[in-house]
Amino acid sequence: MGLADEGDVAELERFRQLYPEVAQAVEACEVWWEYYAFSQAIPLSDTMRKRAMAAFEGKPPVVQMRRKSFLPYLVAASLILLAASIGLNFYLYRKVDKVTTDYSFVADPTILKVTLQGVPGKEGNLATVFWDTKTKDVYISSNHLAQAPAGKQYQLWALVDGKPVDAGLLENCNGICHLKNIPKAQAFAITLENAGGSPAPTLSQMYVIGNVKS
Repeated sequence: MGLADEGDVAELERFRQLYPEVAQAVEACEVWWEYYAFSQAIPLSDTMRKRAMAAFEGKPPVVQMRRKSFLPYLVAASLILLAASIGLNFYLYRKVDKVTTDYSFVADPTILKVTLQGVPGKEGNLATVFWDTKTKDVYISSNHLAQAPAGKQYQLWALVDGKPVDAGLLENCNGICHLKNIPKAQAFAITLENAGGSPAPTLSQMYVIGNVKS
């Protein structure tokens, strides 16, 4: 409607090309404005009709000045709200889509769930290992672990034939994180190590542990 600058128009057109939902929303808005314009249209009065005819005949009509209409401002506000709504909807859609993608594989029957509970003195901590019994890949959800102090990092261990095996470091693990491939294990545990990990677990810094149920 000529109310947006060239940059805003170009950005909107780019989003229309990228996202079908945006194109549909803009088209729906255009249809609504067309309907609104026709439904609110006021029939031309005799005076205005005469002025229009005089203009076509080359006789400039006498026009009285009117106060500036607020309609353009209302239109601009509506478009701003529409753009904000579209942006928020896409943000939420991507968040929900990511969560759905992250957790969809959990329902697979080949996934073995191992609950890691807090050891004495750290009962408030909890983590969950998802072990793919087919590919042997290990995933972890660690949202209930205490925040690691500066310079420290959590490390997952697999107990294999009585010996701890490094299963990966937890780095920026929001949601479910993919760690290492572990062919077999009798248990999993998490310790707090110096940043970068350790070749062997610091048992005094163990936070959670859980046995693999066959």
